Amino acid sequence: MTFSTFIAVAALMFGLLALEGVHMDRNAEA
Repeated sequence: MTFSTFIAVAALMFGLLALEGVHMDRNAEA
């Protein structure tokens, strides 16, 4: 695995976690 690929995967995982966190926050408020 190249370094650029690792960065791409890390960014993708971070994005998914961020979306999941926002979704959970919205559910908690509702």
